[in-house]
Amino acid sequence: MIANFLALAVTMAGAIQEPTPSAKIGAMLAKYNSARTLTGTIIKTEGNSQESGRLLTEVQYERPAKLYIRQIRETVSGGVWTVTSDGKHRKAPSSTS
Repeated sequence: MIANFLALAVTMAGAIQEPTPSAKIGAMLAKYNSARTLTGTIIKTEGNSQESGRLLTEVQYERPAKLYIRQIRETVSGGVWTVTSDGKHRKAPSSTS
């Protein structure tokens, strides 16, 4: 009987799927959709046979249009990416041909 229970538990555990990182972030942003401001850090631990480490994502926004996103890859290859918006709308420069 215990063996049947364990077999069922293992089968059920294999059927449970974790949400994807994008689904988790989407759910977080949906939860705080009506917030005037948001500040947070998302930490993802990743690894494969060649490299492992963390990806840190810092997110800040203030309604209606200020945004700051910074990602830091803490791995051997490293890297930092930043996206910012000061909330000001500017007309794109016209192209001259």
